[in-house]
Amino acid sequence: MLKRIITALVLIPLVLIGIFKLNQQHFAICAALLCLVGAWEWAQFCNMKKVLHRICYALTFLLPFYGGWSYKNNNAFVFALLIISVLFWMCAIAWMYLYSNHGHKIDLSDMAKLSIGYLVLTPMWLALFSIQGQSSEMVLWLLLMVWGADSGAYFIGRKFGRKKLAAKLSPKKTIEGAYGGFVASAIVAVVGVFILKLDIGNMPYWVVVATLVVISSIVGDLFESMLKRLVGIKDSGFIFPGHGGVLDRIDSLTTAAPVFFLGTLILNSLRA
Repeated sequence: MLKRIITALVLIPLVLIGIFKLNQQHFAICAALLCLVGAWEWAQFCNMKKVLHRICYALTFLLPFYGGWSYKNNNAFVFALLIISVLFWMCAIAWMYLYSNHGHKIDLSDMAKLSIGYLVLTPMWLALFSIQGQSSEMVLWLLLMVWGADSGAYFIGRKFGRKKLAAKLSPKKTIEGAYGGFVASAIVAVVGVFILKLDIGNMPYWVVVATLVVISSIVGDLFESMLKRLVGIKDSGFIFPGHGGVLDRIDSLTTAAPVFFLGTLILNSLRA
C-alpha cells in the first residue's frame, strides 16, 4: 500500500504538468511514449517473448500514431476510428461474457491479438490528445471520473464487497465495489464541474456520457484482467511500483477516453 501511495504522489504532479503546461503536440508525444510502453507490455499477451520482437511491435505503433496526428482535424476519420473502437469494445464485452459465464475461451491467433492492441491503444491516444487540445480541464475531468470510479470500487469493495462481479475475469472485483465506484465517480464529477469551472451545457446529456464513461472504464479494467489471467500473469509490468505496468494504470482509459471524446464530438455536432 505504501508503494502505491508514494507512486501516486509522484505521478499525479507529473500528469497535471503534462495536462496543463504542455501544448497539444508535446502532450501527444508524451502520451504516445506511454502507449509505446503499453504496446511493449501488450506483446506478452500474444506469446511474444523475445525483447527485440516486442520492441519492434511497439515501434509499429508509430505508424497509426502518425496517421492519427495527421488526420486529427478530419472529422470523418476521427468519427470512424471512434466508432470502430466502440464496436470492438462491444465485441470484447461479448467475449468476456462468454468466458465469464460459460467458460468459452475464444481461441484467437497471436496475430489477431497483436492487431487488437492497435484497437485498444490508438483510439485512447487520439482521444486524450484531442480532448487536451480543446480543454485541459476536460482531460482532468475525465481522469477524475475514471480515478474516482477505480478508487471507489477498490475501497468499497475491500470494505463491503461480498458478491463477485466477474469471478473468472477478476476475482477481487465485487458488485458492491462497482456501486461504490459509480457513487464516487458521480461525486467527483459534480465537484469537478464546479472546481474546474466547466461550461458543460447540457447537464442531462453529460449525466448519460459520464455513466457510459464509468461503465466503459470497468469494461477496460475487466478486459485487461481477462487477458492477464489467460496468460497467467498478475501485472502487465513493473514500471510503477505498487501499481504494476502501464496497462494496469491505463486499462480503464482505453475504453473511457474514446467514449468520452465521442460524447464531446456528438454534443459539438448537435450544437453546430
